[in-house]
Amino acid sequence: TKDDDIKESIEKVIDNVKEGQWEEADRNTDSLSKAWKKVAHRMQFSAEKNEIEDFTTCIARLRGAIQMQDKSNAIIELYEAYEHWVDIGK
Repeated sequence: TKDDDIKESIEKVIDNVKEGQWEEADRNTDSLSKAWKKVAHRMQFSAEKNEIEDFTTCIARLRGAIQMQDKSNAIIELYEAYEHWVDIGK
């Protein structure tokens, strides 16, 4: 559904960070986190536990990077989160 589209949520935050829209990035990270919690709950028995934990850690580090307005680290965390998402889907 729209409110748990992880790929779209990541893409929104990437766009926000690239444009320096930090408040919007923060709001969209909240949305990403909420979407992730929904999805992770549904897939907790079918996905690798470490991939789920790694994605959760990426979101936490992303929050720190956004709070510090650290574009490089925010982008790194977003792309890493995306790779975890792809791996979970395999």
